[in-house]
This record gives sequence, C-alpha cells and structure tokens, in this order.
Amino acid sequence: MDSFNGENFVKEMDNGMLSVQSRIKVVRILVSWLIQEFTSKPPTDVKVALAKAVVSQFPKLKDLEGVGHEAWYSPAREKREASGYLEYRLVNVRKRAQKSAPITSEPK
Repeated sequence: MDSFNGENFVKEMDNGMLSVQSRIKVVRILVSWLIQEFTSKPPTDVKVALAKAVVSQFPKLKDLEGVGHEAWYSPAREKREASGYLEYRLVNVRKRAQKSAPITSEPK
C-alpha cells in the first residue's frame, strides 16, 4: 500500500466519500496506535471512545444506523460478538501474531 496521504484523505472527506483504500489505511493507523498503547486487546471503552472520536471529527463517516460509530466499533452484546472495522483489524492482527509465534513445548 502507498504511504498515507492526509491531503487526499481531507479531499475525500470534503467530497463526502472515503475510499475503501483510505478507510483501510485509517483503520491500520488507528489499530497500530491501539496496539502500541494497550496491546492487541485494548479495553472495550477505549475502542468505543476511539470509534466515537472518529465520527465526531468526521461526521460523514457516521453509520446510518444506531448512534453512528457502530461501523467503526460495536461492543459485544448477549450472544453477538464485537464488530466493526477496528475490531476486525484487531482480530486479524491477533490471528497473524499467533501464526507467527514460535511453538513452545509444554513444561513437564
């Protein structure tokens, strides 16, 4: 992927449409920050706050259903797992980390 170009992102926001590629880049940047600050399992309240901050700063990124931040992050409820762009990226990062982690033998 190309390096992130903030100017293009702002132009896309001014036009009211964030491209899939730009959204992916933004999600990667946000998840990288989450992992750096909180490991690959950040607290739910932090993920909710980040999702709300995204749609607060960029209202055109609001989801049409619910409060508006659910496309970015929606916590688990009852039998439904957590979802949203941030959660899906975190799940993929954790899966890749497990695959690349060295296999250790169990202590005897």
